[in-house]
Amino acid sequence: MAKSFPIHRIQDTMSEFPKILQVGLLLAAVMAAVPALITPSLANEKKEGPVSLSVPITNLTLPLLLEDRRMVGRMDLVLEVQAADAEAVAKIEEQLPRIRDQILTRVTPAPIPGGSGVSAETLTEMKASILALLREMVGAKAINAVYIVKAMTRPS
Repeated sequence: MAKSFPIHRIQDTMSEFPKILQVGLLLAAVMAAVPALITPSLANEKKEGPVSLSVPITNLTLPLLLEDRRMVGRMDLVLEVQAADAEAVAKIEEQLPRIRDQILTRVTPAPIPGGSGVSAETLTEMKASILALLREMVGAKAINAVYIVKAMTRPS
């Protein structure tokens, strides 16, 4: 003989279902409300943390000119400007097109005689002139340093 399943068990479980559903919905509502309650208090606090004070200047190509203004090659440069504070970073980023233009027109590295490469002395002079140019444009106290991240020469 087959056993019959007691129907009262199903009815007991079904009577508990609305309570389980209510608890689940209440829990979901609380979980959704907690981030919304925390976010306004975090928005009022000042965000303090590491702010990058480095501003990259990429894709600069300077001509390598001899004294008679003949071009013997090109120098591809990637620079990194170390700013004094976040305000200086904003100033540099705002003036970046003008800064790039000034570097391209006012900085002219001289090649090693008889070749299209540059010496370490030339790179040092070039870095000093770029630093002076940036301090003139952005402000003397706004720029801490200029780093030449990459310098590559190629003959023309």
